[in-house]
Amino acid sequence: MLILDIIILMSANTTLLALLLVLKDFDVTLTPSENTELETIGEQLALDFPQRWNDIQERLMKLISSNTSLYQRYQATKAKLEIMDSHLLASLLPNKGELEKELVTNSKREVRGYKPPRLAKPDSGNEIVNDIVVPILRSDEPSEKAKQLSFLERLQKKLYQ
Repeated sequence: MLILDIIILMSANTTLLALLLVLKDFDVTLTPSENTELETIGEQLALDFPQRWNDIQERLMKLISSNTSLYQRYQATKAKLEIMDSHLLASLLPNKGELEKELVTNSKREVRGYKPPRLAKPDSGNEIVNDIVVPILRSDEPSEKAKQLSFLERLQKKLYQ
C-alpha cells in the first residue's frame, strides 16, 4: 500500500467516524432528504471506496455543511479524533463479533454479480468504512441507528473525557 493510500484511508476514517459520532448526538436532527442522501453516500462508499473517495467526500461535506448543527458538531468531533492516539482509537473500535451483534439489520444488499476480491491487505483500514460506516449510512435512519450502537458510546465517552 502506498503512503498516499494510507493517508487517504486515515483521512476517510477520521471523517466518517466523526460523522457517526455526530449522528449519535441527540441534538442533531436530520431531515428525510438528508437521511436519503446519507443512504446514497453509503451506497457509493460500498461500491467505490477508496477509489472515488474525493468525490464521495465532496458530496458528504456538502450535506454536512448544509446543516448548521451537524456541521458545528462535526468540526469539533473531527478535531478531537485527529489528535487521538491511533492505537487508542483502534482499541475502542468494535471487533467482528460486536459488529455482527449490533449491526444486525434487514440488509438491503442486493446481488449484482461477481465482485472480484480486492488486493488490499485485510488490515488496510477499509474495515472501518466497509464494516462499520456503510451499514449505518445505508440504514433508513442513520442517526437512529448510530444512537443504538454501544461502540460509538464507548468512543464518544473517551473522546470527551
